[in-house]
Amino acid sequence: AMPRRRDDDDDDDDEKALWDALGRGTAAGRAVFNLYSGDSGGKEYGAFANDFNRLQMRVSDPATRRAPPEVEEAVKKENAIASAARTTHARVRRPTNFTGAPPLTDAEALRASFEKSKARRPGVRPKALSDLENAARREEAPLPPAPSRRLIGEQGKLRLQRLREFNGRLPEEQPENVADARRARKESAKPKTTRETAETLFSQVALEIEERETFLAEMRAAGIGARYETAIRAEIAERVQTLRRLDGTICAEEAKEAKEGRA
Repeated sequence: AMPRRRDDDDDDDDEKALWDALGRGTAAGRAVFNLYSGDSGGKEYGAFANDFNRLQMRVSDPATRRAPPEVEEAVKKENAIASAARTTHARVRRPTNFTGAPPLTDAEALRASFEKSKARRPGVRPKALSDLENAARREEAPLPPAPSRRLIGEQGKLRLQRLREFNGRLPEEQPENVADARRARKESAKPKTTRETAETLFSQVALEIEERETFLAEMRAAGIGARYETAIRAEIAERVQTLRRLDGTICAEEAKEAKEGRA
């Protein structure tokens, strides 16, 4: 229903009621006012656009000009009929009296190949048949004889290896070496005195000092002696103090032994 100015107004033909209801200040009200107030601006523009389109149709190329709708529909229908005829002609025709199986599709051919390869595989043998064959095979092949003596262990294997290495004569089993080994065991079993222990430690500490002096000399020759100078000197000073304590212990033990010898 069209908008009205008043509910009690029965004048349906009053065009002023339309733009008054919409409002002259709105875009819709101005458009309705121009439409019903006899404004010919829109009509003039429509005529101008129609004339312009006609002129463009006259000067345009007929090859690129669009055909009327009924002509376009007829052309589309003819193209569809021709396309269907070409498809029907390209389709492979089979004789009507053919009684064989139709050709397989790619998926059906792949499935048939898989089934054929699976049929060629050996089937699962029954367990009862396998047990009978294994029992018959064990009866045919005699068991190997049991060993007549105890098998050698890892120690025996190592001894056999060393016997082959020394041509059957182990060094530790020779008479001259056996005597030396016994003597060494007796000496090692004999408890050392305090003096002997101190002398052994003195020799070890002196060897450590000599090794550090050699290392420091090699680093100086390589040009990086300053990097290790402080640490090596500290270790040498610590071992020198140890040598002094050991030397005092040795001197005290020697004096003690000399006193006991005079007594």
